[in-house]
Amino acid sequence: MYCGKRDAERKNNDKYRDIFIQGKYAMLLQNENPDYGEYYCNVTNTHVMGATIWSGQKCFRNTHPNEGDIRDMTYWTAPDTHPGNTLDRNPIKEFHDLHKTSILSYPFHHGMDRWTNNIKWFRYLGKEDDDIFYHELPSDISKAYHTEEIERGTGVVVCGSENEVAKNPVLPNSIFEWHLDGRPKYKSQLEAQNQKKSVWRMIALKSHDQLRQRVAWALSQILVVSEQNINHRGLTEGFLNYYDIFVKHAFGNYRDILKEVSYNPLMGKMLSFLDSKSSLYTRQQTSRTIFPDENFAREIMQLFSIGTVLLHIDGTQKIDATTGSPIHTYTNHNIMSFARAWTGFRMQLQRANIEKGEVVDPMFIDPIKRDIFPKISLDMNFIGDGLPLCNDLPRRHFLKKKSQYRLLGSVSAPEMLHEEASWRLKPETFRLVLDKSYSKLYKVLNDFTESKVPGTNVFLKKDIECYGDECIVNTLKQVEVNGIFYEYIRPSCVHLSFFENSKSIRKRNGYAMCENKSNIIAASACTKVSRKESQKQGAIDFCKYSGELVTYKTGKKRCSSKWNTNLVTGEYEFSDWSDIDTYPNGCVHDYYWHWSPKDCTLVAKVFGENGNIAVVHQPDIDSKIDNDINFSVWPEFDDENLNYFPVYWQKNKYPNPGNKCGKKACTITYDGLGCLCKVVIVETPVFEENPRSVNEVLSNLNIGSFPPYILKHLSFDQKFKDIYIYHNKKGIPFDTGTVFGVKMHGKMKYFKNILSKVEVAKNSKYHFRNPPKFYSYRDADMEVSRRDAVYETDAVLDHLFYHPNTAPFISNRLIQRLGVSNPSPNYVKNVATAFCTGLFKWNGTAENIVFGKGFYGDLMSTVSAILLDSEFLSVPLDADPTAGSMKEPLLKLMGFLRALEYNSAPFMPELRMYDLERKLGQEAHAAPSVFSYFLSDFSPPGLLSTSSLFSPEAQIQTPPKIIDSINGMLSFIEFGLVDCSGGFGSFSQFMRPKCPENSTQKWTTRQKRIVANGISKYNPSHLNAEELVDELNTLLLNGRLNQRSRKVIVNFVSKAKNFEQGLHIAQKLIICTPEYHTTSIVINSSGNRAQNEKPPIPKRRYKALVHIMLNGGADSFGMLAPYSDCSSTTSYDEYSRIRGLAAVLKSNLIPIDAGHPQPCKKYGINDNLPFLHQLYNQKDLLFVAGIGMLIGPTEKKNWEKLYAGKVQLFAHDKQQTDIEQVDVFQKYAGTGIGGRIANVLQNNGYESVTLSVGDVSEFLVGDAPVVFLDPISGLQLLHPVPYKTRMNFKTVLHLNGPTTFMSGTFGESWSRMIHRTLNNGNTLNSALKAVEITTAFPNTPLGNQMRAISHLIKTREIRRTERDIFYATSEGWDMHLDLDDRLKILFKELNNALRSFVTEMKEQNIWEEIVVVQTSEFGRTTTPNTSGGTDHAW
Repeated sequence: MYCGKRDAERKNNDKYRDIFIQGKYAMLLQNENPDYGEYYCNVTNTHVMGATIWSGQKCFRNTHPNEGDIRDMTYWTAPDTHPGNTLDRNPIKEFHDLHKTSILSYPFHHGMDRWTNNIKWFRYLGKEDDDIFYHELPSDISKAYHTEEIERGTGVVVCGSENEVAKNPVLPNSIFEWHLDGRPKYKSQLEAQNQKKSVWRMIALKSHDQLRQRVAWALSQILVVSEQNINHRGLTEGFLNYYDIFVKHAFGNYRDILKEVSYNPLMGKMLSFLDSKSSLYTRQQTSRTIFPDENFAREIMQLFSIGTVLLHIDGTQKIDATTGSPIHTYTNHNIMSFARAWTGFRMQLQRANIEKGEVVDPMFIDPIKRDIFPKISLDMNFIGDGLPLCNDLPRRHFLKKKSQYRLLGSVSAPEMLHEEASWRLKPETFRLVLDKSYSKLYKVLNDFTESKVPGTNVFLKKDIECYGDECIVNTLKQVEVNGIFYEYIRPSCVHLSFFENSKSIRKRNGYAMCENKSNIIAASACTKVSRKESQKQGAIDFCKYSGELVTYKTGKKRCSSKWNTNLVTGEYEFSDWSDIDTYPNGCVHDYYWHWSPKDCTLVAKVFGENGNIAVVHQPDIDSKIDNDINFSVWPEFDDENLNYFPVYWQKNKYPNPGNKCGKKACTITYDGLGCLCKVVIVETPVFEENPRSVNEVLSNLNIGSFPPYILKHLSFDQKFKDIYIYHNKKGIPFDTGTVFGVKMHGKMKYFKNILSKVEVAKNSKYHFRNPPKFYSYRDADMEVSRRDAVYETDAVLDHLFYHPNTAPFISNRLIQRLGVSNPSPNYVKNVATAFCTGLFKWNGTAENIVFGKGFYGDLMSTVSAILLDSEFLSVPLDADPTAGSMKEPLLKLMGFLRALEYNSAPFMPELRMYDLERKLGQEAHAAPSVFSYFLSDFSPPGLLSTSSLFSPEAQIQTPPKIIDSINGMLSFIEFGLVDCSGGFGSFSQFMRPKCPENSTQKWTTRQKRIVANGISKYNPSHLNAEELVDELNTLLLNGRLNQRSRKVIVNFVSKAKNFEQGLHIAQKLIICTPEYHTTSIVINSSGNRAQNEKPPIPKRRYKALVHIMLNGGADSFGMLAPYSDCSSTTSYDEYSRIRGLAAVLKSNLIPIDAGHPQPCKKYGINDNLPFLHQLYNQKDLLFVAGIGMLIGPTEKKNWEKLYAGKVQLFAHDKQQTDIEQVDVFQKYAGTGIGGRIANVLQNNGYESVTLSVGDVSEFLVGDAPVVFLDPISGLQLLHPVPYKTRMNFKTVLHLNGPTTFMSGTFGESWSRMIHRTLNNGNTLNSALKAVEITTAFPNTPLGNQMRAISHLIKTREIRRTERDIFYATSEGWDMHLDLDDRLKILFKELNNALRSFVTEMKEQNIWEEIVVVQTSEFGRTTTPNTSGGTDHAW
């Protein structure tokens, strides 16, 4: 039993029931305060414990709320969890293993705090006697129910996904399995990870549809899924299936891509919205308010559709005239709202015809976990605007043209509609059987069944007449056709949140709520007419099929004497009776909602802080009537409900406690935080005459209409300025029944001439537009249909897809990925226009050629516009210094292999390459994050930055990757595809010779064929040096080799000892030119580039700053928490209450003294950070409360104005840049705080160096170039072949000599990078070889980086540096799910890396001169989300 607010309810379980007692009823239990129930809610109240109470004609005894829970206790059986676990005894397992029972009895000698402190670890699965379906269990639990694991070839038959190719059972399970005589199949974990990448390489290398594959690769970098972010690196089929979305739709429509990506299970895992749940559902299950995961809601906007700032059609930013700053496309309110639209997505069952653990089928929506309340859109409107109202469905809508029926098969259980799961098992359940002889609907559906046409959906081609029961029902659910079942899928429509024609609907278990009596929403309920209330019997639903729903009018009619039934006779009346009898016709099973003649009032509960509202239902309940005393309002709609959602108040003015609830127009809520307002619904026509334009219709009308061709009450009036006008035959022109039809994106849309607004009854100046929603209020009782969740998802996707930003944003991204880093506004406009119109006309030939199908979002027209634009094709424009781009490393490599005609060895038919993500910075299916391999707006410091040019690919062109990528190709030329001298391959699994160590061991072509996984089959058509170089120039450089470089290469080739050596020299030198690495036209100038000067001997003691960036937004609330001796507003209990499941247990905190005045005298450090605790106690560590990018006192109300044009919230990359630059006012544009520190030091005479052992970072950007070191491989020399090859870095420097101001900017930037890399590399490499470090470091990403920093610090005297500024990075801190487990892993990695680093610094006697600073781009929410993680704070 509970006091006040209902927290949960269990269905189909008569053993346990939640009973809630409010107000005066609590006096039955001697409540001291009948208004608030304070004493009643106290666990010390002996009147509650063990008390009994009648509920629903049954007697229930009060128990502990967790009694009867079914919980997963696995965690408590682990060695280091339960205090009593030893090597000899496991108390929790004993209940099952020793006592042979599944009932765990809580030991009487244990205090209850042990249970309450640890319950978060015991996963809740249900209550004893609950009905739970197998597929609803967590996957690891459901697997435990199998007697054996699902293996290939076992399991159930499941329909395949679209375009899925059948498996060949004769072939091996994996393309990377091989057999050795007498040994089992072998496939290493590395090869399992390499499968999908090899498939991509082979297609890129061999496929004949290269343009389609190239576009697919571009799309895959916009809508990213990566093994780096999904804990299933060995998956192959799932990743290939995801990539095939882009291959399939490369010339299709972007809307199809957006939808398939959104339903793909890998995307669900990547952006953590898989299994995200509504707050309503989690509150019902856990008694806690937990918000849905926001990850996907943010990234689908920022990266997949609209970007972060508003754009013109030409891609330029729209500027706020008031602030002079770009206008944001979304706010955190939008993110939170859309997050509710991405709830309920779940995995389908594992199939038996794919490899174990693979996922290829789309996710499905579990409707009971879906958020059912209104959601705001990006344009100050609502998702669902423009759709018709469900109460406007025409009579017999299920027989109208385009009505949809979905094939179910021989089982009648619906797939898209809600139905109690138990119904399918009950013999009394019956379906509507269509008349075989006379029903026209029967004929249509039966013809489809017998035609055996592939597919599951049937659409009526025209209106058809009804027959029999089809003429009587308001709607259909399932219908039976010759033993086969179909379900009717009504068209998409919405419900308004407030309505005047409200009636009560009641439920058999004693609840009531409001519903629109025009909606087909509840069952009828009729009782025999009796003069005495006591003589009434259980009500009966006169239905035509089990679970039939009707309108209030139909329900009332069913109870009249005109209704004929062969089963029941007598006079009946409309009933509000509590008990509905399923006898004699099986219409209703279990608990079901039915219409009542009682009225019902809707009230708005306004949250004072932000104006969000919750809807309160006030059904008429008369306590004087015996039947009514059993009823109460449905708890999620009582006046204490917390189901708030945003609305748009006129002028943002709303009743709140601060204005005395609108000058007492409303009453203050029980908690004092809001106002309870009676409202009236005002509906008025918007236009009283013809609208002036289509845009005026779209801007002013929000309520849609069904097509006039199915609405018989409408008559066409006229077409005026592309607006089709229809009037109500029985109304007057331009009343609320008038309908306007306009064409949007090539499709007709219809709108009603009506504005529905909700006014506060006693103060009409407070009002808001009536919000639409896809769900009825009845759906709050876990009765959501999957149909409506799918419709809402489509509406969200359409809202983003048709947003004005999507066309220029996606167009610009595709242009960049197809080769032009800085398209002009006119270029972007041309492509975006093709995206919008779905057509592109090219007049490059004698006759115009039209590409595209004419639909918005068409990618054939979009790609054609990109590739055939003059800016892409014009040869004179290629000479523009700003034209082109740097090439993507992976595309460079694949182009190189194609040009040299790569040929796989017979024993290794697929293209296996290794460690490309580290060596190149790129690998298929392995982007480092959802932001892909590089940012679209990245501009490297130096020439490109000062020229205000973007070069995304330059972000991964660090010196180690430059050397590794060139060395890999040089190795292929010299040896074939092996791992010698930095090669990308490996040796054959059957032959492993040593790499040549001198010229006498140099391999012949025959030896290469034997040992290499592949070799070049390129055979030049010319033998002399000039023609050979020209041919390679065409193949590798598109004929762009400058004359100076050509002369140098020809000269080297001419001096070769033989043709093979000359060919190799030509190939090696060409791939070192700037033309090979960029698409620039290079124009050389005379002379050589300046060389680095050796710095003077240091005069001052060395110092270093080490910055560790925790990428992703670290949850610092899991690092440090209040512990004890706290103020009244701050305590561990308060921390634990707010954090909920995300709180660190107090037993997992190591206490520390605050040391100076703080809210608490003691804080606790996470016990996975014991070394930080040690450093703190040694006064070597300080915790600093970061303020992020705050520039002054900030509130939600003023942040946008205060920070306009200064920072961009709600985006990882933008906030990471801001935190690394620390330059809110842009005084030092383009520089980082670390780089500026180095500048100041250098200007004051200190020899200062900036060094990165992580990625490229804004933190280090300053006047001096950044030194990079690969933390794993260190610094490699160029072409480290152990014998002379006539290839040296001086020649490469010559090929990358100085250029004129008209030379291509990207080529010049590349040449500068290779110069710095080679000049600095030799010096640094020598220094690193001269010293060694002795401390052991953990082999983790951060451990390797800290080891590299330690090594560099030890070279300080050799490098002659006085000040070093280092940058390291730790990935994976964006924890939208599994917070506790992931924090534990990363905290241990951080702890151990720092321990080794400090040990080494002390060994070098330099620790006192080192400062280590750890930051992250933002903090995280104090409250958890439904994925078990936390979201972005702001």
